Amino acid sequence: GSLNGFIIHVDDQKGKSIPDEVADDLIFLAELMSTAIAEGQAECGIEVYAAPVNVMQDFISGDSPALKVTPNPFVTETKLRYYIPEEMQVEICVYNVNGQFISQLISSEKEAGMHSLEWNRLNDKSSSLQPGIYFIIMKTEGDVITRKVVCSE
Repeated sequence: GSLNGFIIHVDDQKGKSIPDEVADDLIFLAELMSTAIAEGQAECGIEVYAAPVNVMQDFISGDSPALKVTPNPFVTETKLRYYIPEEMQVEICVYNVNGQFISQLISSEKEAGMHSLEWNRLNDKSSSLQPGIYFIIMKTEGDVITRKVVCSE
């Protein structure tokens, strides 16, 4: 659809005519919109395509938190972008493939909207983790979102 074409175009222009962070935010919003449309939580109309980014954020707000991790796989650090529909407690932790706790990235009350943070592949003891598969788990009031990430050499 049109949103997928938009995502591909923005990703292609990332670092060229669109700064990396702006491109990542646009892609994240477009993916949230696409999911909301697919799940019947929103309708797609011409006003959506003409809306500025901050208005699109209101369009997709709904009641579902979202989490995206890029780049994935990563070598030294990765960026987590997350959305929460209202002010709430957010906890984001990292676990290994055996379910063992590795690190708590955040645990605090956050205002509604888009947020981001970086994970530099360190555990809670500030030791660098071995390459491998890890799980980032975001817990909010009533929702748990899990993302698999790959740490490369």
